[in-house]
Amino acid sequence: MAILMLAGVVLALMNWQRHQKPSLLVLIASVLGLLRIPVSLIFNYWVIRPHGAAGNQVIFTLWGVGMTILYCLIYVLLLAAAFIGRSTETIPK
Repeated sequence: MAILMLAGVVLALMNWQRHQKPSLLVLIASVLGLLRIPVSLIFNYWVIRPHGAAGNQVIFTLWGVGMTILYCLIYVLLLAAAFIGRSTETIPK
């Protein structure tokens, strides 16, 4: 996943001049995806290791909901980037 997010950052920067709005959305989504990795590692190190998994059900539930919302946001941004700025002109037959 990290390689795909890095590719998203590179592609967004490469296409910035021609397609600024879609590139911005892809860049934001990719950076969020990349930041998720160290945040998950820190969460694992500070919460799961010292206390174990048994006593932190509420924390795990909130973490899962938060990660689901983050994934949804990333996918919404990528989907919006795919369709933003398209013209409404019809193709002549």
